[in-house]
Amino acid sequence: MEIKANSSVGAVPPGTVPTAPRVRRVDPEAGDFKGTEALERAMAQTPEVRPEAVARGRALVASDEYPPPDVLRPLAVAFVAAFSHRGSTGETKAEAG
Repeated sequence: MEIKANSSVGAVPPGTVPTAPRVRRVDPEAGDFKGTEALERAMAQTPEVRPEAVARGRALVASDEYPPPDVLRPLAVAFVAAFSHRGSTGETKAEAG
C-alpha cells in the first residue's frame, strides 16, 4: 500500500486549533413561549375527568362479555406456558434440578 501526501492542502499554522462553534445561551426567564400558550389553552378546556369515558369503563367492567374470549384465550395460554416451567418456589424446573 502506498500513501501519497496531498500537496494541495495547506498545513494548519502552529498554535491554531479548530474550535467548536459558540452556542448562544438563552435565558429561560426571557424565553419565547408563544407556542405553549395554545397548549395551555387546550389543557384548560379539557376536563380532568371525562364522564363518557368513566361511564364506558363502568359498563365494560359490569359486562360478563368483557374482555371477550378471543382476548382472554391467548392470555391464558401465555400464563399457563409461563407458569408450567416454574415450581412452587418460583424457580425453573431446570434450576430446581
